[in-house]
Amino acid sequence: MRRLYSLILFVLAQVMMMAQTPSGRSAQVTLFADFKPVTVVLNNGKVNNLRYGNVFMKNSTLVYKQTEKSTVMEANMDVVKRITIDKRTFINVDRQLAEVVATVGENNVVRVRTIDVETMKAEMMNESNYTNFDMGEVFSFTRSDVFEKEEPYPLVDKYYLVIDGKKILAHERNVRNTLNRKRLDDYDAMIRGNFNWGRVGDLERKIQVRL
Repeated sequence: MRRLYSLILFVLAQVMMMAQTPSGRSAQVTLFADFKPVTVVLNNGKVNNLRYGNVFMKNSTLVYKQTEKSTVMEANMDVVKRITIDKRTFINVDRQLAEVVATVGENNVVRVRTIDVETMKAEMMNESNYTNFDMGEVFSFTRSDVFEKEEPYPLVDKYYLVIDGKKILAHERNVRNTLNRKRLDDYDAMIRGNFNWGRVGDLERKIQVRL
C-alpha cells in the first residue's frame, strides 16, 4: 500500500504540474525526428526487431518502414504489447503507446503524448491561410511547407497509473476513488499545506513519503 500511495502522490504531482505548464509543441508528427531501431513485443510473446520505427503522435501509435525510403506503415495496435525505442519503453494503453515515466516497485506511471488536434484546428482556422485545409496533408510524415510556424503541432499529455496490470486514468476523481478514508484525509491535508507542485524538492519529499 505504501508503494501504491507513493505512486498516487507522484501522479497527482504530474497532473497538477501539467495543468500549470504547456505541454509544448513539435516540428513533426512523430515523437522522434528520425526513425530509429525499435523492439516490439507482441501480445503472444513474439519479439520483432524493426530497423525503422517511430511513434505517430496523431494517435500515439507505432509506425515503421521496411527501408529508409519506403512507405510509412502503421502497426496494428491490437497485437502490440510494448515497445522499446531509443532506450525508452512504451506500453499499450487502450491502443495507444504510453511511455513509462516513473516506476514504483512493479507499478508504473505512464504518459500518452499526442497532438492536440482541437487546438491545432482552432489555430489554423484563425489564420486566413488555412480557411480550407486537408487534415490528411496536415498530418503528413514529411515536413509540410504550408506551415509558417517552426513548431506547428501543439501537444497534449495524458497520464495513467498502471497498478497490478490495471490501468487507471490519472484524474483526481479516479485517483481519489483508490484511497480509503485515512488516505483521503492525508491527501486533503497535503493539498491544503504549503506545498509547491512546481518545486522539485517538494515533489521528491512526497514521492518518498511513507504513511
